[in-house]
Order: sequence, then structure tokens, then C-alpha cells
Amino acid sequence: MIGDGREMNEILDYMKEKTDFSINIKLEGRKNKNEIRNYFNSSDFFVFPSLFESFSLVLAEALSSGLPVIAGTRLPQWNI
Repeated sequence: MIGDGREMNEILDYMKEKTDFSINIKLEGRKNKNEIRNYFNSSDFFVFPSLFESFSLVLAEALSSGLPVIAGTRLPQWNI
């Protein structure tokens, strides 16, 4: 997972409780645009778990990099 925000502590607490789950997940923290591009280029797919977004730049970036995207069907981004 790339990023940082107000829910990071909640995510960390959940991962501590689910040690078998956290083994397969790395929390990479905040990254700059070039680093994110490198992650896109080395990834097989992009997961966008948000339920409420008006428009997400990172989703558009993932799509433009050619990655298959896994996301909810209630997002306005499906119009792009």
C-alpha cells in the first residue's frame, strides 16, 4: 500500500491483529510522483478500494499506465 493519511493508525492496528494477513502486505508510506510511476510499472494490477470519491487522480494515472483496475462500481470514475 502506498500513501499516508488519517486512517493509517487504524490500518496498522488491524494488521497487528491479523498477523497472517499482514505478512503479505507492505505499507510503503508516502511516495513522490516518480516513485509512484515506478510502482505502476512494476505492478500487475491496481486496487482502488474507496467507496466515496468525486474523482481520483491516482485512478486515472493507473488506467493511463495500462494497469487493470479493481474498483467499486459506484464510482463516477467509470465514466472515463
